[in-house]
Amino acid sequence: MRLWRTGSAGRPADTPGHFPDFIWANNNNRDLEVRSEYVANPENAPADLAFNTWNRDIAWQEAFKTYGRTGFDIDIATRVMATSPINRPHACDGKLTTAEMAEKLVFIAHQGKTTQREKMVGGRWIADLPSATPHLTYGYTAFSPIWVSTKLQAAKAAWREEKIAKALPAPDVAGVKAIYSFNSKGLWAGTVRPATDAENWFVSASAAYWQQLKHLPDTPAKAFESQGAALADLNTRYLWLEAREGVKAPLATSTEYDRYGAYQVPRIRGLFALHQLRLHLGNAAFSKAMRTVHDRFNGQPAHTEDLLKALSEGASRDVAPILKPWLERVDLPSPSIRVDVKKAGKGYEVRLDVEQSGFAYPFVASVSLETEKGARLERVELKGARATFTYPCEALPKRVVFNAGNDIPVRRGNFWVPGNVLDDWSTTLLVYGTAREVEAQRTLATNYRDILADNMTEVLLPLKADAEVSEADLAASDLLVFGGPAENGFSARLQAEGKLPVEAAAGWFRWQGRTYGRPDDGLLAAFPNPWNPKRMLVLVLSNSRTQEWAMTKTIPRGLPGWTIYRGSEVQQRGHVLADGMVAEFKP
Repeated sequence: MRLWRTGSAGRPADTPGHFPDFIWANNNNRDLEVRSEYVANPENAPADLAFNTWNRDIAWQEAFKTYGRTGFDIDIATRVMATSPINRPHACDGKLTTAEMAEKLVFIAHQGKTTQREKMVGGRWIADLPSATPHLTYGYTAFSPIWVSTKLQAAKAAWREEKIAKALPAPDVAGVKAIYSFNSKGLWAGTVRPATDAENWFVSASAAYWQQLKHLPDTPAKAFESQGAALADLNTRYLWLEAREGVKAPLATSTEYDRYGAYQVPRIRGLFALHQLRLHLGNAAFSKAMRTVHDRFNGQPAHTEDLLKALSEGASRDVAPILKPWLERVDLPSPSIRVDVKKAGKGYEVRLDVEQSGFAYPFVASVSLETEKGARLERVELKGARATFTYPCEALPKRVVFNAGNDIPVRRGNFWVPGNVLDDWSTTLLVYGTAREVEAQRTLATNYRDILADNMTEVLLPLKADAEVSEADLAASDLLVFGGPAENGFSARLQAEGKLPVEAAAGWFRWQGRTYGRPDDGLLAAFPNPWNPKRMLVLVLSNSRTQEWAMTKTIPRGLPGWTIYRGSEVQQRGHVLADGMVAEFKP
């Protein structure tokens, strides 16, 4: 190793180039004696000891010619560090300090390439291997070991162990076991042909419900989650179709080529019809009814009246009153609930009043009674416009959830899912943040736009910075917003105006009563656009830009209304609860 000193009064500099106040580095040995250490080799071949000037050496000389007379300050240094070839393609960061800063142990550092050219996974420098992450650009930040140490000591002194709520046990489903269990031996076989398009409700729903029951988990508690999620997905899809296209009753539907609903509406309402039929009849009678239809019309056309007749014969009862509302109507059940809790001996009594406005659907559903000890599911059957149910409860209920298993589709103020952008992207606008980490924010939004185009849209969707979004954009667009309030000024505005259904700041967010503070935590959620409820807003919220990349490296097919990520893995998912279906109680 060779050390040099810059010059001083009365003593010339012995540095390379003999500059009085300038030394540069380039990872190539500029001293002959140091290069001579590499002469020895197994074949005793001649070694080239001549100094080899690299392009970075030349770039530093040009920088000295430009700025050497006036001197390098921190602003000039950042500009020089942002040029190539001084900052090469393989570079990872940049660090700068001045004499004044160094006296206080302060420096500034740039994470990521200072030329702001991020290195993505799958490129030249980062192979697409498990756990690989992109090398993003975050800009310069000032660092002081003294400041960091002081803050760490203060944080340690103020730290208190946070009580983490224990996960509730699986719900008790003993009272509704028949809803969440089905023996695959009871499945039907064969395919019924529709006599007209008006029978698509049965042929489509029969196939879909067969698959749902076939893959129902063996454990009723897990089946509750699985079946409830599938039915909620259908509920939100129906509401989206209704909002975007309008809907027709299954029996009034014919094949159309300019809308999704001509196929999906009969399938959705038909599946809920068959699901309700099973809940009314029980598994054994339902299986017999479905087998009767498929045995009689396997490979043969059937009209709806033929299907209803065969189902009734198999069930040994008239099933038309159960099924026809789902086939002849386009509205949804509109139940409202009132819950009263009173002390009863050593426990409590829960009184549930249910009333339907509009048409009174006959339906079966489940109600969840939630206490500190866990949840218990109970069966509810409505035969008319109103009914009252009472349940004993050992502990004071914290929450009562009606239609807990999503057994009937109901109105939801928020029926949007991130995948809706794939249905119609004609009004989609991507909005990235410029409050912090602006280079990485723009890169990730652009990268996601490319992924959407490559996999689905073939269109590069419009992309704007948060400050560029106009009031007209807000009302006219489906918004994909990248970054929370700390990164995106648009998100900050939403939170300040109370229009963001999540609390967030730099490095953490709070969702449904739980705080997420790990750098690999993220939330992908869809909401109604606050400026136009006929449009949606998708929020991509993460505690780090690397996590944001992990959440957006694939397109959101099949995701429900909200999804909690850890890295690229889904940890939790679900839909926002339907309006008016929850009653909460405080001690």
